[in-house]
Amino acid sequence: MKNFIVLVTFLALAVSACGFAAVPSATSTLPATATSSLLNTPTIEQVLVPLNVCYSALTGTQAVVWYAYEKDLFKKYGLDVKLISIDSGTKAVTALLTGNMDICEVAGSAVVNAVAAGQDAVMIAGLYNAYPAFLMVTASIKTAQDLKGKALAISQPGSSTDVGTRLALKQLGLVPDKDVALLAIGDEPARMAAMAAGQVAGSLLTSPDTLIGRQKGYITLLDLGATNIPYQHTGIATTRKFISTHRTEVENFMKAVLEAIALMKKDPAGTETIMAKYLLLDPAKDAASLDDAYQTLILKSLPDIPYPSTPGIQTLIDYQSPTNASVSQLVPGEVVDVSILKDLEGSGFIANLGKP
Repeated sequence: MKNFIVLVTFLALAVSACGFAAVPSATSTLPATATSSLLNTPTIEQVLVPLNVCYSALTGTQAVVWYAYEKDLFKKYGLDVKLISIDSGTKAVTALLTGNMDICEVAGSAVVNAVAAGQDAVMIAGLYNAYPAFLMVTASIKTAQDLKGKALAISQPGSSTDVGTRLALKQLGLVPDKDVALLAIGDEPARMAAMAAGQVAGSLLTSPDTLIGRQKGYITLLDLGATNIPYQHTGIATTRKFISTHRTEVENFMKAVLEAIALMKKDPAGTETIMAKYLLLDPAKDAASLDDAYQTLILKSLPDIPYPSTPGIQTLIDYQSPTNASVSQLVPGEVVDVSILKDLEGSGFIANLGKP
């Protein structure tokens, strides 16, 4: 019965998942920085294969697909990507399940919930295998105990912010839903707005919003990333069916992602310009925030070879089990497929990135 309820929840979200937001124009001129490509671009004209791809949050952790898109790396590997913004991981995974999307950049919690419901979702890469976020609160909150009786903002129930906030509260000795209410507000900009309006006492925030929050006088109660708790945050997800029928396209997608990671680490100016575009920030006025995001999310946290984290997925299973009994039956291997990354590593593709 619980499996049925979870399944109904996912299908019910399918309607809302259709409300995709347009990506910022791909034709915008961006400054040329670093090298536009690490590998020689094929000279033979090829027919591009259409691919519907989504990203699930307006945060710096989504920058890899933005960069690959803006730098035409998907086209380089034969893909005509339509890049769509969907405002939560739950809706993004629903879009995968309904066939509206082929591949999504999404946090692991929504994938875990889908698999627990018996749905065909799988993570093929783990871009962030810890949660690079801070629990930030308004200036009236001085200690963790001051949060008792207050509310924190999350995006949606079952989302990464939901699981991450519960994890953070436990670290602070507080009981979610008892000591502190969790209110579903929406994406990170919406949660920041709710803090500013006094609707909630705080939220998990990622860079560059963390620096913006500090400038507003918000206080950091917990650096979740510094706890070193394994956590499968943002990664790449698709369905096993899509892999079986479009494996070449998925491999080419991952080639673009891997090259984007390598390029971003050598291209701070280009990466920050693209972040500014998608996050609607001013590259000059918000330069400090963008640099903080680049240092924190790209140089410090982004792995060269983004395998999903088995311990990180186990953390999600452990923390989602109390609110979703079906999750407790999962093992991490049911949630991931690392075969494509292994093939690309074994073929020498990754080792040859950056070589003439």
